[in-house]
Amino acid sequence: MVAYKSDERQGQGFSSHDTTHLEPFRYESRITVEDVGSKGSVSLVNFKDNTIMHEKIIWEIGEDIFSLIDQYRRRCLLLSFAEVTGDFSSATFGKLITANKKVQAIGGKLVLCQIGSKVQEVLEKTELDTYFSITDTVRQGIKDLEKFLARRVQ
Repeated sequence: MVAYKSDERQGQGFSSHDTTHLEPFRYESRITVEDVGSKGSVSLVNFKDNTIMHEKIIWEIGEDIFSLIDQYRRRCLLLSFAEVTGDFSSATFGKLITANKKVQAIGGKLVLCQIGSKVQEVLEKTELDTYFSITDTVRQGIKDLEKFLARRVQ
C-alpha cells in the first residue's frame, strides 16, 4: 500500500489540501484478502492483529479496506474478526461505518463474521450490532452475500 505523509513545509505557504508537498511512505497491510464464494464473488478480509487499539493500526486498517472498495471495486466484503481476541477500540467502527457506506454507494454489501466476545461487547455498547449485517461463521457470511448478489441479478 502507498500512503502519504506530510513533509515539513506546512505553515510555509502550503495548504493542508496541497498534495504537491507530500512524499510517499509504505506500510505493511494489516489485513489479508481472499476471494471466496462462487466465482470469487466475495472478498474475505481477515485482520492480522489480535488487538485493535492504536490509532495508527486503526488508520492502516481503514486505508486497506477503503482501497479494496475504491481502487479494486470490491462490492461484497466479508470481514472476519476470528483473529481479534484482545482489546478492540470503538474508533475502528468509524472506519467500518465509512467502509459500509462506500460499499453501499457502489451497490455492494459489507458483512461482519466470527465476532468474539470483546468485539461483540463494543458492538452492543455502541448499538452497532443492529447497524451491521453480522453472521456467526464465514460460510454463513458467504451465503448471505451470494443471496444478496443473486437478488441484484434478478
